[in-house]
Amino acid sequence: MQTSLQNHRTNPAQAGAVSAANYLTTAGRRAAIDLNSSDPDCHQLRIHQDADTVTIGWIGSQTTTAYLLSVLPVIESLNRTHQRVKLALVGAGPAISAPWIEHRPWSLATERSDLASFDIGIMPLPDTEWTRGKCGYKIRQYFAAGVPAIGSPVGVDRELIGQDRGMLATSAEEWHPAFECLIKDAQERRQRGATARDFVEHHYSYQRWAPELAAMLHSVA
Repeated sequence: MQTSLQNHRTNPAQAGAVSAANYLTTAGRRAAIDLNSSDPDCHQLRIHQDADTVTIGWIGSQTTTAYLLSVLPVIESLNRTHQRVKLALVGAGPAISAPWIEHRPWSLATERSDLASFDIGIMPLPDTEWTRGKCGYKIRQYFAAGVPAIGSPVGVDRELIGQDRGMLATSAEEWHPAFECLIKDAQERRQRGATARDFVEHHYSYQRWAPELAAMLHSVA
């Protein structure tokens, strides 16, 4: 029992965010940051071009649908100013509805095509201990598809969403101009999306993290 406990404390545990790693460290565990790498080469790329309707996209689950409530009034106001915006929700709960909302069920078979249909990806979050521990996987999914993102400056998202890859927004007063900037300019979306894709390839791909994961596994072998 003592040996088992000792191994539990000395073997590294993987954490998806710095805040989670810090928690493990204070609990006496060795923590290794594992940022849930992906293979960008498997993702379809968004072709950004001028369109009558711009698609703002979100992918998640019914349990995180409530995070969208803070930005819905902003998107509604954009449609009132004749900017023709559609909000595509993949995997969201059915309680949220509006004429400009399109619900799509999540499936592995359609996930990549859904991501590649977005012009802008969003990740609104409240600032809580729980959300600060999220690993930003949603943002990196958008980036892998060449889609710029707007998100809350919470946890790791603050680091993921650089000025050249997307925009950070907290209040409606910040979300609205961020949306307007990307909605009105396909070239801006194209440039930021390309930078975001390059960022994921260089920092969060399997090719980037496989050697470090192999070294971690070797250390406990």
